[in-house]
Amino acid sequence: MCTEEPVTVVSLHDSSGEVAARGTIAVVGTDAIADRLETDAAHRRPGLGRAMMSALAEAAVAQGDRIAADGLA
Repeated sequence: MCTEEPVTVVSLHDSSGEVAARGTIAVVGTDAIADRLETDAAHRRPGLGRAMMSALAEAAVAQGDRIAADGLA
């Protein structure tokens, strides 16, 4: 995970080091906007999208997003 406020980039890698899923989230005030969400076709269905969104939501909460903090993200 890489954060350059207000943007956080999350990349999940497979066992060979290739990017399997990635996404970004930006926090403005108390709102968060997820963008550029992508799971490689070879890695779809094992829950990487959910894992990536969880990591993005955690980053958003750390930056002050209230919706993710309330468990709605």
